[in-house]
Amino acid sequence: MSELTIPNTPDELSVDWLNQALKSTGTIKQSSILSYTTEAIGAGLGFHGSIARVTLTYDTPEEGAPVTLITKHAATAPENHFIALTFQFYAREVNFYRFAARQSLLRSPIPYYTDIDESGEKFVILMEDFGEASFDQLQGTTADRVYTAVKEIAKFHGQFAPMVQNNEMEWLQDAAEQGYAEITAAIYAGSLAPALENFGEHFSPAMRELATALSDKVIQLLQVRVAGGVTLIHGDYKLDNLFFGKHPKREGFPESGLAVVDWQICSKAECVADLSYHMCSLDIETRREVETKAIKDYYETLIVAGIKGYTFDTFMTQYRRALLFSLVYAVGLAGTSDKGNERGMELCHTLLDRTLAIIEDNNCGEVMPD
Repeated sequence: MSELTIPNTPDELSVDWLNQALKSTGTIKQSSILSYTTEAIGAGLGFHGSIARVTLTYDTPEEGAPVTLITKHAATAPENHFIALTFQFYAREVNFYRFAARQSLLRSPIPYYTDIDESGEKFVILMEDFGEASFDQLQGTTADRVYTAVKEIAKFHGQFAPMVQNNEMEWLQDAAEQGYAEITAAIYAGSLAPALENFGEHFSPAMRELATALSDKVIQLLQVRVAGGVTLIHGDYKLDNLFFGKHPKREGFPESGLAVVDWQICSKAECVADLSYHMCSLDIETRREVETKAIKDYYETLIVAGIKGYTFDTFMTQYRRALLFSLVYAVGLAGTSDKGNERGMELCHTLLDRTLAIIEDNNCGEVMPD
């Protein structure tokens, strides 16, 4: 922890605090901030955090000083804050930016300043601004961007696999840890009945039966691992978190390409978790068009990146099991959704449709753990 206080929301920022924070990390050196404005981002979208864009005005120009940045703080909605604390989302993201972001082959925002209190309840991250999001989760994407997304995350998985498998990243939350797995299973079990009641039209009889059977298998799905596939995963590798296009100049990265935000759910897990969840985020028609090639591209890139002991047959079994686990997210969202949040309800309908369709298309019930 630093000697600076931790602003709990963007409204608690100040000129003096921003100057101290950015100067403490060398983000600004000669210049000083005279004033700033904030603009809320993502209001009403169910984020487990309070996010704003900050536009800065300086007393004198300084090369490399950010004109805008993104500030992220704890969620203001009590239910989101509770979930974030239960799963240590704040600490995970702060640790990612502290220990992994700057070495990652997958571009993420440059962290300008991070801090979190000892309880893990209050945190702040000041980071690079990539501008407006490339996608709306409810809309589609292109085949070429899917192929780019899966190849880039495969390189990332290959990069961090040796470090994770050699226990060099002790800060990582292990998704297979018993307590974490039990909480995840309990949330699914508690969400299933309201999800089936409120969104029952999405479940065919076979999918209703599978979703019910999954209640007793969540822990096993998290813990049935193949050691060669274990690495650092993003955890929420969906369209909303991918930025395609031109980005600020940064050594080691092209000016135009992919950048990825929102690392709150990063963890130690099998690499297929990111691949499967990304495929669930695609509209059904696009996913059916690209899935076979995307899986092949991902696997081939993964092996070239250095993953060992992961045969294609084993990889495919784990991929299908990861698709089953993706239903945990869809049901959890549907079972805890706020009916007054129009966009949230639309997301529930969309994610359920896409997840159930990919599970059926891949006959994932065949790989349900015994």
